[in-house]
Amino acid sequence: MPQHLIPRLAAIAASAFLAAPLSAQSQGHPAPDTRAQACGLEPLILETAGHILDNRMDLPRFQPARFGGDALYLTLHYADPGPSVAVRMIDALAGQGRDAPRELDAVALPYLMQYTDLDTAIDQLGGVVKDVISPSASLLRAMLLRDQMEAFRARIEALPDDTETQNYIATWQSSNGGFISVLDQSDATKLALAADAEAQGFHALAAGILASRTTLDAYFELEARYADAGRTAIFTGSEYVASSGAMVWHQAEPGALVAYLPDNSAAERFDLYDTYRMGARQIGMAWASVFLNQTGKTQIMGHVARQYLAALDSGALGGEAELEQRWLFVWREIHAQMPHDAIFQGAQFDVTRRVRHYAARLPVTMDWIVAIDALGPLSRGETAALPARPAILGQGIDWDVWLSVATSVRLGVELPAEHAAIAVEMQVAAGDWAGAVATARRDLQGADRLYVLRDLMRRMDGRCAGHTLYPGSGLFLGGATLYRFDDPSQGR
Repeated sequence: MPQHLIPRLAAIAASAFLAAPLSAQSQGHPAPDTRAQACGLEPLILETAGHILDNRMDLPRFQPARFGGDALYLTLHYADPGPSVAVRMIDALAGQGRDAPRELDAVALPYLMQYTDLDTAIDQLGGVVKDVISPSASLLRAMLLRDQMEAFRARIEALPDDTETQNYIATWQSSNGGFISVLDQSDATKLALAADAEAQGFHALAAGILASRTTLDAYFELEARYADAGRTAIFTGSEYVASSGAMVWHQAEPGALVAYLPDNSAAERFDLYDTYRMGARQIGMAWASVFLNQTGKTQIMGHVARQYLAALDSGALGGEAELEQRWLFVWREIHAQMPHDAIFQGAQFDVTRRVRHYAARLPVTMDWIVAIDALGPLSRGETAALPARPAILGQGIDWDVWLSVATSVRLGVELPAEHAAIAVEMQVAAGDWAGAVATARRDLQGADRLYVLRDLMRRMDGRCAGHTLYPGSGLFLGGATLYRFDDPSQGR
């Protein structure tokens, strides 16, 4: 399919959603989430997604593959064009070869599995599916929730009986990381999903799912069932998952799993558990856990974690979409416990640009967040007074430039193109999402423009239906999106 048809199809999908009454939209396929219809940003989300799909192929070779997965995903959710238009869009993207979005399969199969089974969905996509036997977390979720694990097993059994295949099967079947794909499901749903996985011979997957429940009795029962069958090795990794589950779900002293940290005192275990729980409830990236590993400051981070969790549970840190507010709280608490130089030295690791367009080394990323927070009231017109430079702000921030841009946003005057990324954040702080998108499209170029637009698109979604939000994603997915096409209330 010609490349120019991709944006045209995206536009068709978007116009179909925006023009049709809900009764028409729901015929033959699921209706868009009602929360999205109420937020008011869905037209801008679709417009931004369309721009990304339209312009990604203008990037230098190998760069286009970095973009498009989230844009396609949100187009399918907010426009919900139905499988025939969706397949044409997917087909066109697949025709771009190595420049197709890296996440294309992870979006396409779960989407089509709303309407059909795994095998038929693969047939519909023709040559699009590259490696269905090595499923993404998104595809694994769709197979588990839509009772397709037997079909998946059949595909594995049909593989050539060679050494490479057997090594692959052994590696995959000993992995229990698949629990991530259904982490948001209820204990009862996880029990049923684990039973299905076990019945199909995916014992480690079953162990991981059971270990992520709020109680671990079923996990230990599964382990006991295979203890005499020479299969104990498949549970080695799941002990980590079970410990993870215990930490995530507030079981600070998980009984039999205390042995997982044999060299730590009881106090250290509580600090580690609480830091892990904080990581599971950080948005985008669980950088606090990385910071702990870098610094070894177990007691300090345990204290910070308990402060954070208490603030979160009280409702003081906003909803799931409030990344800046949550990250800033942790950063300030760390600064209250450690000298700046020690923090700077321990924070020398990268934050992925999938999390924020301005992400870089953690200190640089946090400097942006500190500046955004300090200048929010000025940008919104709540005050005309110029705030003093925050004490914890690093020297890499030109405070005069930020003050000037924030003042321009407050006054509604022309924004300087050379500081477009800062202007975008000041407009977001002022609640002007349309202005932020327009600034990015007008004043940024190449990959920088698409990084900013993808970030804005995901953040707008976080304030609408929240298709890109997922519990524990900062800890377990590292900023990646879990592509879900199921009832958001299913199994909760």
